[in-house]
Amino acid sequence: MTHGTKRDIAAQLFHTYTMEEPTAVDVARAVMSGRLGLTPHPDVDIPSILTWSEDPLGDANWRFQFHSLVWLDRLREAGVERNDDDLLRRYVELLRSWIDLNPQDAPPSDYSWFDMAVGLRAVVLAFAVEHLGPVPWLISAVRTHGEHLADPDNYEHRGNHGLHQDFGLLVAGQLLNRQDWLDLATARIVTMFDEAIDQDGVCREGCIDYQYRNYRWYHEAFVRLQAAAMADTDLMGSRLALMPEFLAHATSPSRDYALLGDTTQHRAPSVPGTSANWVRERTLAPEERTRRYDAGYLFSRRRWTTFDEDPENAFLTQRFGPGRSTAVHGHEDSASITLDALGESLLRDSGLYAYEAGDDRLYFRGRQSHNVIDVPGRKYYSSATAEMTAFAANDTYVYSTIKVLGLQGVVWHRSMLWMPEDGALVVDDRVRLHGADTVLQRWHLPEGARTEVQSGGSVVLVSTPRGATLRIAQCATPVAVRVATGSANPVEGWLSGKYRDKVPAPALAFVESGETVRFTTVITYAADGRSPGVVENLRRTVTSAHGRLPNKRGGFVLTSMSASYEEGH
Repeated sequence: MTHGTKRDIAAQLFHTYTMEEPTAVDVARAVMSGRLGLTPHPDVDIPSILTWSEDPLGDANWRFQFHSLVWLDRLREAGVERNDDDLLRRYVELLRSWIDLNPQDAPPSDYSWFDMAVGLRAVVLAFAVEHLGPVPWLISAVRTHGEHLADPDNYEHRGNHGLHQDFGLLVAGQLLNRQDWLDLATARIVTMFDEAIDQDGVCREGCIDYQYRNYRWYHEAFVRLQAAAMADTDLMGSRLALMPEFLAHATSPSRDYALLGDTTQHRAPSVPGTSANWVRERTLAPEERTRRYDAGYLFSRRRWTTFDEDPENAFLTQRFGPGRSTAVHGHEDSASITLDALGESLLRDSGLYAYEAGDDRLYFRGRQSHNVIDVPGRKYYSSATAEMTAFAANDTYVYSTIKVLGLQGVVWHRSMLWMPEDGALVVDDRVRLHGADTVLQRWHLPEGARTEVQSGGSVVLVSTPRGATLRIAQCATPVAVRVATGSANPVEGWLSGKYRDKVPAPALAFVESGETVRFTTVITYAADGRSPGVVENLRRTVTSAHGRLPNKRGGFVLTSMSASYEEGH
């Protein structure tokens, strides 16, 4: 087969991962001076003669990026932009070095022929062919990559890794006029898209960051398939159009994504012309302030405004649905609640921290770092689905009941009532166990928050550095109250907003024991040093003028949003 013309391949010549900062020139200058920066990692020294076994940080993600060679293509970009022969000479030297020193049968690194890295590198090679022409050593490398990507034994059948393998195979197939590769890549992409993105436009990876990434990746797939004239893309296009609305609902008034699953703390990226861009253009905001997705997300907000303009705004999330075994970037967060209000995150999620296995990964992914019921020592079944058995919402409240069966020998129902206009959240946890055990109700608080245990442990007053106050009150006095901040053994009381960065923050746990345990918790919050309202007359039954809400398996019955509450027996 002969390689395709430049016109044939031109529409495929773009990278998934491109950033305005650092610029190609910045990357090239660093590399020419013996430095390499691969976001989010720190810059490191690299030798002038690479062996391709380099791993200065002992980090799998660094090795993956290193062998994808996307950073190397920035040298080509900068060399062309500046007409710099030295940069272009170094680019070719390093590219040939990688090809020569990374045979498939004896690679110097475990990431030399790592699935996704091969797909990304195939696009780098296509840029090289466009720049250098169809020189034999380069066409041979493209063919080797295409054969590797087409081999089913090398294929990752789900997630973005497999998708990027297919991008590389599409590009190699179009470059070498291999229709069999084009057909295979297309079939894989269409199948994967249907498995990855549901009918509501929600990715099944259990994570907000990966919703955005999947939107970008499948938009890229859409563009690449059209460039190769390979498939009817109408169905993919219609489902893709739904994905930004999920991102809109998942964006806090802080302008950050909700910190759910393997998500880091950052501003919601711009998705121009879609509802996901509501923080930049209010007219794009969805009409609904509360949205429940069958994929396992409940989002609700007081108003479609940011904290900058409306500090009194509030935003709540709750998780349910499929377990982590089918959500590869999800956490053990079934029924977990997060709350952003008064300009900050008051009830926090853990964040990502890192992908590599280890105690930290287990902690940040596990139940002990989420706002859930936990029974330490009990096995957690990651395949368990948490069913939302009841739901109702209007302009003044949001109500849900979720049944969680993920812990061995435990049936847990959580009923939640949020009243954003009143600054109040009521959570009723009912737990039945096979055999008496110790049960924890966990709450994770902002970095730097101060806690004061009152009323024998039935009330915890929380003061944040930014001036908010929470009052977390139990109907009945628990057996014990624990607060851990930055504990190493056991790992407890940590938050992570940035990759591989963790900060100590208070982790609050109310403790009960028995075969049947109940926590009925009222959380109120206020700003500027004001005392949160004390919700009086709290009962297991709450009533409202809006009528009776769904009440399955012991949930709230609502009869007055402005009612006072009294403890009942």
